Formats: sequence, C-alpha cells, structure tokens
Amino acid sequence: MSGELISCLQFADDIAIFSCSIYGLKSLYDVIINFCKTYDDLMMNPSKSVIIRMGYKKREPENFYNIQTKPFSKYLGAYLTDYKNQNLEITRCAGSIYSKINEIIRHQPHLKYLPSSHKRQILAAFSKPYCLELIEDRKKLSKIS
Repeated sequence: MSGELISCLQFADDIAIFSCSIYGLKSLYDVIINFCKTYDDLMMNPSKSVIIRMGYKKREPENFYNIQTKPFSKYLGAYLTDYKNQNLEITRCAGSIYSKINEIIRHQPHLKYLPSSHKRQILAAFSKPYCLELIEDRKKLSKIS
C-alpha cells in the first residue's frame, strides 16, 4: 500500500485498530469509546474484543479495560496472528484454495480425467494470487537454515 500507515480497518459493525505501542492502542480505543458516547448509537464490547501482539517481539501482549489477550484471533474470516502462529492463516488459505480446486474439478465432468500434472497447473494458477507459492518457498528456506 505504498508505505501508508493504517491504524484502523472497519467493515460493517467490525473494527480492527492497530498501534505500535500499548499507549497508542489505548488512545485509539478511547477515541472510539468517545465517538460511541457522542452518538449514543454504538457500543464497544470488551468481552468480544481481543488484543494481539503481532510481529517478532517475544513479550506477551498487555491488556486494558478487561480486554482479553490472545496469540491470534479471526477478523472477517482471516487469522490475525503473532509471528509464532503465522501458519494458521497460511493453512486456512491453502485449505480454501485446495477445496475450491477440488470443487471445480468435481463439478466439471471433463476435468476429472486430467492428468495430475494438469491439475497441479490449475492449482498453481489459483494459488499465485494468494502468494502461497512464495509462502511455501519461504517455509522450505526456513527449514534449511
């Protein structure tokens, strides 16, 4: 996204806020709370909220306002994770792509009889937009080093 700083993602009644520090995160959360109070139409629910520390840091995430902390959570169907749990989202994406490919092959009678090499080519065509090929290469490299 050409170096733009994103501090908030919103979709319908879901919101994800991001900060480089716990103080910044708490400030953003306070802005949202004040917005909700001003319009008296929305309400934040700490029991449905999660604080996640992402990246390479080894420290555990800090909590505030009784919001639970976790190593990962789902937001709009995708896993947001710390570095140690990054394979959750990779596995979810790969599983989704494999199931879509199988669905395409299963519902097209003439594709059932394709050789495996052609089926792999179809899979590669679908997986490249999702960068799974690069992710798999990175996993192989990490095993070597």
